[in-house]
Amino acid sequence: MIEKEYLPNAQISVPAAYRSLVEQYYRYADGNGELHVNPWGARPSLRQFRHFLLKAYDIETRLRGRQGNSDFEREHRKRLGTIMADCQGVGHYYEIDATIADIYLVSSEDVTKIIGKPTLYLIIDRKSRLIVGFYFGLENASWNGAMQAILSIAEDKRALCGRYGVPYAPEDWPAHQVFPSEFLADRGDMISHASSNVAEGLHVTVTNLPSKRPDWKPLVECGFRLLHNSIQPIAPAYDPPSNATRRRGKHYEKDACLTLREFGHLLLNTIIAYNHREMLGYDMDTRELLDNVRPCPIALWNHGIQSRAGLLTRYEESTVRFALLRKKKAIVTDKGIEFEGCCYSFPEAIAQKWFETARKRRFSVNVSYDTRLADSIYVHPLDGKREPYVATLTERSAKYKGMSFDEIAYYECLRAVLRIDAEHSRLQNSIDLSTTTRPVMNAARERLKSAPKVSRSARRADIKEVREEERKLERKSLAKIEGGKRSEAPAPHPEPQNASPTTPTPTAASGSLAERIEAARARMRS
Repeated sequence: MIEKEYLPNAQISVPAAYRSLVEQYYRYADGNGELHVNPWGARPSLRQFRHFLLKAYDIETRLRGRQGNSDFEREHRKRLGTIMADCQGVGHYYEIDATIADIYLVSSEDVTKIIGKPTLYLIIDRKSRLIVGFYFGLENASWNGAMQAILSIAEDKRALCGRYGVPYAPEDWPAHQVFPSEFLADRGDMISHASSNVAEGLHVTVTNLPSKRPDWKPLVECGFRLLHNSIQPIAPAYDPPSNATRRRGKHYEKDACLTLREFGHLLLNTIIAYNHREMLGYDMDTRELLDNVRPCPIALWNHGIQSRAGLLTRYEESTVRFALLRKKKAIVTDKGIEFEGCCYSFPEAIAQKWFETARKRRFSVNVSYDTRLADSIYVHPLDGKREPYVATLTERSAKYKGMSFDEIAYYECLRAVLRIDAEHSRLQNSIDLSTTTRPVMNAARERLKSAPKVSRSARRADIKEVREEERKLERKSLAKIEGGKRSEAPAPHPEPQNASPTTPTPTAASGSLAERIEAARARMRS
């Protein structure tokens, strides 16, 4: 009963498992067939049941069975080791993760409009606890946000500080352009195929940790809490997580007044202060103690980088940006380089006659692109030995300028649906046309069959004179000007199949030209 009900289900208490045991194994039937619980002494007591449970199943077995392996490892496992056991120094492990910042922001165009809470990414060096990269914005927790956070490691810090009105000092950013040996991430945005670009382009290992194990990257998890604790007493419209589960919680969003740029000013200053703040509980090694190193992230980084010099790699921002872009195949056609519903071109392709060649035989090229904006892409050269080309939208695809590839995919889907509907409408239109004109066409064919048989050359004889006569008849019918009052509407013309002409229609081969003209005049008089 313990292994069947108590261990697999955390909702089953010890008394409930005991009752189930007694109900199943310790009851008897009287003469009337009614079941009764065995008397005291003929069944185990609750105390005996609990004693057997605690003696036969140790605490780890009980906790693993009732709460699962992940919860046990996170909440109840022994902690004899340390996360620094396999860390070789600064720049070895960078922990990366994302969360939703607990603050409401407003639109920069209209402060009365709330845009919600921003996404916050942090990248923290495990050895020194230094925040080396970050992202705050409106992108969801996805590869786009992680890419921006990784790119911030190599981003121009002077321009970054100037963008948010923060004073720039080089000593505040000691890890500028320094990339680690390994990124530690969870099984979220960094497990996508796009994250392979980090390993291939920057030669950095990306380790995706098991799910439900935040204790394997505890520094970045605690970093979120530390930053929130710093901005909570400062920022208006700060909404603590506890307010979500509070009965009749407060509406902090009514105080929202910070724009995204003002939030960036606050967060950048908070990150700089965090990197300079001394950590009271940091476990410094003997070398750091002898060198009298201050236990703050920047001092620990500057001290540790001396022993790691030559082992870490620096990359320029342009190199990092290109390496993080997604890669895919595109098709070169006579209309341009077709990719994701757009057409692109660049001067080198025109000079090398790519599009003239594609009219005879299409070929594919590798491209790198950012999903957030479709205005331009990188096109890799065919030989793969030169720098990539920057291709821009052609006039054919200018309507998609300023859009993301996701938006373009939506419009292309609408276009495909419209084409399916149009094909159906075209088919219906063709069938209606055939149905409407078929009686007249059949009547004309029957009239030809009833006419005298003549040769093909005889039918084409005197075509010029007959055409001229028909033109005169057409002019008299269309160019006629009525005198006096407006004439009444003409009577409807009878259907061709019911018409019974009194005068036989002369053919091109019957009679002379004068006779055919006279016959035509007779038809007009009639």
